[in-house]
Amino acid sequence: LADWLAEQPGVSRVWYPSRDDHPDHELASRVLDDGFGHMLCFELAGGRAAVNRFLHQAPGIPFSPSLGHSATTMSHPATTSHRYVSLAEKKRQGISDGLVRLSVGVEAVGHIQKEMAKGLA
Repeated sequence: LADWLAEQPGVSRVWYPSRDDHPDHELASRVLDDGFGHMLCFELAGGRAAVNRFLHQAPGIPFSPSLGHSATTMSHPATTSHRYVSLAEKKRQGISDGLVRLSVGVEAVGHIQKEMAKGLA
């Protein structure tokens, strides 16, 4: 899913430890014996407006400020978990207005891709 997302128009960056471009890829490859987990982030090039459009156009992936669910959910850290963090600190942490955090659930990857493609259209 992370590699698929990285190829989609409008996605400017994907953070997932299995990807060579992740800053901790080498470390994750050594210590994560059973895979890289189900949490990834991606950034939409259009910032907040692109995130709003994505959230509305992908109704099959519920928006959730808490990502502890077996179904795929997403959140927008800039307006949820990091809403009271200063702009300077958000920038330091890589929390842009275009960042979406995705918790991949147990659904088939094809189903998740279909819903995400709606959001990216």
